[in-house]
Amino acid sequence: MRYTEEERESIKKRIVELLESNQCMKFGEISEILIEEGLAYTSHVVAHTLQNGCKEHEKFKGEELFENPSWGVWKLSNSQNCIFCDMKDYILENELAYAIFDKFPVNKGHMLFIPKRHVKDFFDITKEEREAIFSLIDEGKKLLDEKYSPDGYNVGVNCGQVSGQTVMHVHVHLIPRYIGDTNCPKGGVRGVIPDKMKY
Repeated sequence: MRYTEEERESIKKRIVELLESNQCMKFGEISEILIEEGLAYTSHVVAHTLQNGCKEHEKFKGEELFENPSWGVWKLSNSQNCIFCDMKDYILENELAYAIFDKFPVNKGHMLFIPKRHVKDFFDITKEEREAIFSLIDEGKKLLDEKYSPDGYNVGVNCGQVSGQTVMHVHVHLIPRYIGDTNCPKGGVRGVIPDKMKY
């Protein structure tokens, strides 16, 4: 069975949405196997996906999906070389996200909050991942308040190279601020474009 390019894109989107849905299986079971550009174009996959939806996938694990030829050709994730995908030493963790201290901190206590699933852009993470990240940010703030007693915080995320993102796996910064850590803090995050910081 052959498909037009438009049909393939539609099928791909549908399959990935189903497989990455919390209603089908946990992210951890597929995050190391599938990526957003995963390919699955066989009639077997299409028929069972579109006719039976999530229920058809509940009996399969990520490894079986990849190893079973009848499920089509799945592209392995390029996240295998991602430092955040390989990270093991967490400061905080929940089912969908984790937190670490930044290895190149802007200030003492600088933390990063990262989804476990490999995804490049903050705007592409799911509602559940977003909630998981911000739940950890709340925990991280409590930890930093107790350990360092900062005078304030910056919270931010870079989306895309033009914004300054260097690791293409979503990470949210929590940066403690201390009185005197800069001569003039006015403008805060506006300082990403230095000429616009003061107003």
